[in-house]
Amino acid sequence: MQKRLLALVTTVAMVLSMFTGIAFANTEPTYKIILNAQSIASTGEQLTLQAVHGSVVNEATGALYNDEITVTVEKDDDYLAQDEEAVVYQNEFSNGSFVLYLPTNIVAQNLTVTVETVVGEGETPEELATATLPVKYNVTLTNPLQYSYDDNKAPVVVIGTVTDKNGKAVKDAKVTLKLGSTALFTDVATDANGTFGQIVTFAEAGDLKLYVNDVEHMRGKVAPKGMNLTVTPDNNIVHSIGKTEMTFKITGAPDEEVTVQIYDANDEPQLAEPLTGTPTDGVLELTHDWEPEAAGVYTVKATSATHSASATVRVVNPATYNLLGTHVLESMKIGDKELTFGKGGI
Repeated sequence: MQKRLLALVTTVAMVLSMFTGIAFANTEPTYKIILNAQSIASTGEQLTLQAVHGSVVNEATGALYNDEITVTVEKDDDYLAQDEEAVVYQNEFSNGSFVLYLPTNIVAQNLTVTVETVVGEGETPEELATATLPVKYNVTLTNPLQYSYDDNKAPVVVIGTVTDKNGKAVKDAKVTLKLGSTALFTDVATDANGTFGQIVTFAEAGDLKLYVNDVEHMRGKVAPKGMNLTVTPDNNIVHSIGKTEMTFKITGAPDEEVTVQIYDANDEPQLAEPLTGTPTDGVLELTHDWEPEAAGVYTVKATSATHSASATVRVVNPATYNLLGTHVLESMKIGDKELTFGKGGI
């Protein structure tokens, strides 16, 4: 009898696990580190301590980790002096809340914060989570990192100064400037006055990022040139189960691939794959059968490497609805009911 009961329980467990997919799956929680500081400022050779408060929480629920932890902070191996220890801080805490007291006389770099479980002697601790804590300098540029794309690709001089928190010049800091994923210059060393300078040209528009010792310090932009975008229809597009044929006409475009995407109010793309094409004599026309998920105002963006344009379209709910299968309503029990349509719960 006992064997039969055990066999029955085993069979039920197997069947349930097949259907639920989660009943007997590994449900180990995952954790993340939250720090109250986005970065710390390097004080050069002057030793000071900065307190950084942090916590380890469940990624899904936000609940604080409730057991002992070890927190370790390590330097980037690329910026270790000869015979220098990588660990700058290590301590144990009774739960997921902790305070780090970090020395600030560190060159700019990305520190790694690691949280592990506390285990007995000879046992291997489990890594719960890691986070990056940048150490930064002050960077001052002679001109803002804001430019406009120029078809002539005229050269631009980028000049700046790197100092520590106390205003002292930093020598031999490595400065890199990127346009998108393309490096315009790499690891240019600052002189004794903390100064660097380079001549660059912008082959395309895009986001600029300036790094010191591989740590992002400043952002800018090369603004694209304009072109014209007309969307038809652009108003009173009906949100329904049917699709609407959309036409996107771009004029004044360069002889390079243009991408078209539709975004909602949260800047989420609405097309699974953006539309693409190459203009002829500056003109490109693309069509697409679009089925909007909800009523609202959407933004259409047309972009190329050097140009951009945008337009808005308005989607509305239908004035009336035709219900099919209304006989189902007749057989429902009397009571409060809600009838909704679509993702937006119309």
